[in-house]
Amino acid sequence: MDTSLAATDLTPATAKKGDDAPGRTFFYLLLAHAAITILTLGSRVPGLGIIRPTLLLVVVIWGWWFAAGIKSNQTSGISDPWGRRLAILGVYAIVTLPFTMWPGSVLREGLPTWVRAASFLYFCIFLCTTWKRLRLFVFVWMGCEAFRVLEPIVLHVTTGYWGDSTYLGGGEFMGRLAGAPGDIVNPNGLGFIVASVIPFIHYYAMSQRGRIVKIAYLATLLALLYGLVLTGSRSAVLAVMIDVLLIAWRSKHRVLVLSLIAVGMVAAVNLMGADLVDRYLSLVSSNTKNENNAKTAHGRVAAMVADFELGLERPVFGFGLGTSKEANWNMRHDRYIAHNMYAEVLIELGLVGLAIFLSFLAAIGSGLANCRRFLARAPPTSEGYEFMQWLTSALRVWFPMAILFFFAQYGLREVDWYIMGGIVGALYALAKAASTAPEAAAAPPQKPGTALGRGLSSTPRATAKRWV
Repeated sequence: MDTSLAATDLTPATAKKGDDAPGRTFFYLLLAHAAITILTLGSRVPGLGIIRPTLLLVVVIWGWWFAAGIKSNQTSGISDPWGRRLAILGVYAIVTLPFTMWPGSVLREGLPTWVRAASFLYFCIFLCTTWKRLRLFVFVWMGCEAFRVLEPIVLHVTTGYWGDSTYLGGGEFMGRLAGAPGDIVNPNGLGFIVASVIPFIHYYAMSQRGRIVKIAYLATLLALLYGLVLTGSRSAVLAVMIDVLLIAWRSKHRVLVLSLIAVGMVAAVNLMGADLVDRYLSLVSSNTKNENNAKTAHGRVAAMVADFELGLERPVFGFGLGTSKEANWNMRHDRYIAHNMYAEVLIELGLVGLAIFLSFLAAIGSGLANCRRFLARAPPTSEGYEFMQWLTSALRVWFPMAILFFFAQYGLREVDWYIMGGIVGALYALAKAASTAPEAAAAPPQKPGTALGRGLSSTPRATAKRWV
């Protein structure tokens, strides 16, 4: 797979140090765009939603690139495999519009929402052109996502807030923690946020020497896990288990880590209410006290099969981008969107669209693998080396977890894959520049595991130390 980055005059290898790289003002607009989108500030701040802030910022940032970026040879990211395949997916959705079942729904809702989400990939690539910019963007993303989990936890502790509920059978309901009022995220989505944030805060904390950072990390981790339990999301619990197993496997003290995890799980079970314990037991047993827990576990599998069958009713062009909920209602009288991203893509874009989207995910995975190889060749004294190292480690946990989690969650028009794809794209350019710097040519190559989890870390701060 060709993963070469188009040579431009303003790639990270040649960009000026500090924050003198092009588009500084628009980079801060990108941070604002990320915060408004992730925190759904348009529905939280009175009057803000009237001006359509996310649409306005997308137009402004793209307008800057077309006006100034092209003239200065600023890369847009389309020359990269992930950017090119995402662009092909968008062109395919537009070209096949006349052959879809509901083209009006595509133009009114599906396409605009997807463009706003997908733009994050390109914005990250052509604005996060220095490691400090990329680090700031990652921190903003981490902070916003952590806030989305901590806010409803505080509301739950102080006011008894839940946000959602599930039917247990026999006329009984169980509360499930969802996003705070004004935030549009269901319990499964909130659980996914926990699974997404954990690898990043873990590797960041382990890269720091200060005890205060590690204590703050442990406190935040406990709060996130508490919120995860309250969501009652079985798929999110499995996702966090994948996080933990990958982190433990790449740790020097994996036996100790796994032992602590086992102790923590036992403690968590003892702190859970009976209904929550019963719900999580339905993952491994059909003999649960509440009849609906086992039914919903089996129902998810049946719904997944039904979603793929629906997609195969229009296998070539699909029903149209953003119409899986409409298709489910009209064809199956089911009011829910497909809770499987791969089935969602099949329903909306057909087999060809699904193949393009899968190749987009494969390109991100390949780019991430190349980031690891580049850092293995880069000298530890490179600017931002330690940051790129822990970021790559976190992404290597997030990527397989997300691939599996989205079998139980929709995501084609959500921002998650596009933000992470943009982070990988920006990291790829920075790591490649570090590996081809003049000092890298004289440095002996490191083993890939040495930099990122299996061998000894050679960072200046952590000589003879592993990533935990």
